[in-house]
Amino acid sequence: MALRNIICSFFLWVITQSVVWADTPRATILLYHGLTNNCPGSMYEKRIDRFYNDMMYIKENFDVVSLPELQNIIENKIPLSRNTVVITFDDGMLSKYTMAVPILKELNLPATFFIVGSFPNNDDWFMTWEQINDLSKVTDKDGKYLFTIGSHSYSHDWPGLQDLTGDALKFQLEESKRLIDMAISPRVCETFAVPFGILPPDETGFRNLAAELGYKVIRTSEMNNINVETANLLNLPCLPLYDFTEPGYIGAFNQSPTPLLTPFFEPAQDASSKISPYTFDIPITDIISYLTWNSQNITVKATTEDHALVENIEVIHEAPWDVATIRITTKEGASGEAKINIELSEPGTYPSSGYFYINVESPVSAILHRRNPNAVYVYPNPATDYIEIMNADTHIRYSIHNIFGQSLKTGQGNKIEVGFLPKGVYIIIIEAGKETSHVKFVKN
Repeated sequence: MALRNIICSFFLWVITQSVVWADTPRATILLYHGLTNNCPGSMYEKRIDRFYNDMMYIKENFDVVSLPELQNIIENKIPLSRNTVVITFDDGMLSKYTMAVPILKELNLPATFFIVGSFPNNDDWFMTWEQINDLSKVTDKDGKYLFTIGSHSYSHDWPGLQDLTGDALKFQLEESKRLIDMAISPRVCETFAVPFGILPPDETGFRNLAAELGYKVIRTSEMNNINVETANLLNLPCLPLYDFTEPGYIGAFNQSPTPLLTPFFEPAQDASSKISPYTFDIPITDIISYLTWNSQNITVKATTEDHALVENIEVIHEAPWDVATIRITTKEGASGEAKINIELSEPGTYPSSGYFYINVESPVSAILHRRNPNAVYVYPNPATDYIEIMNADTHIRYSIHNIFGQSLKTGQGNKIEVGFLPKGVYIIIIEAGKETSHVKFVKN
């Protein structure tokens, strides 16, 4: 009975705290990494369309403030009238400049870019100092700076600041700030994001050093919301976002009294079916639960809206449990690009999702087994195939026509490299002598 009373008291406390949190607006710092137009190379990259959906969601549902504005709110204990978010980006990848910035300008959303001091002008994957200077000058319609430039250490070497003390630690904070200050003058760098989210052994000494060097805000990688009445500016948590996190997750996380988790997985690569109909497997890997660190309670679903191309989708779990195979069967004669949606759900968490594309192709790579294998191919070319006609025992002749019957290309030989063709529908005619036993039409 005593244990039951303790449990009931605990749940009553949780409910009470939830009610208090539900009535108290709070702030959430969002953390993004790289953006991409293609299938993400890792879960740290986010497709540009999914990022745009995030931005539209927060613009409609939150007050979006800059990190300096949040600093002012916390310093002066200004009550929030509405749930609030801050947008931040780590590492300073070039994709932020080319993909994120145009969207942020379009929607008039402020953001902070944390720069690694040794990366600009030394790696083409990252922004240059000139581009960083450009960002520092952008203003909104009221003349306020739209973008803030912060430091993400000088080198970002693994394991970050974990083992650093003394001059080595000071160098990471001081040198990166010096370089950024030069690039954004007359503005100055006053914010710092901890690389890898790993703090030095002397956390108090680290924060004191950062303050001495002129940093006023430190963002960690701890997952949590911010209560402006109790927040420590030198220890602000955030919400890391990945390709699989949906816009609604931001709202659910912000409104939760405790950090709301979501299962995560490595993105599947876009694929191509070489023959239609065709059945092939796409692995979804590194499926992990933030709650249990395995995937045994995670449900995986795969769907598509492109039913004219896809006959069937099946989810197969494999050992180890953190791998799920998406088995796809295309329809006979289908040709086009199909979008495959993935959703992961787990009790007590917010669902995560993603997608990949499969390029379904017509069955034009058949091998001909005839004495006189003259053949006509109607070929819908996606402009990604390198075409060869090969394995002929004797010389063959080929000709390529467009849909209007105009001859575009001709040739002959035992192995013929046609090469790349622009996107379109072609008629390919192969003529072979009586002694030819087989001809193969090959696409890469």
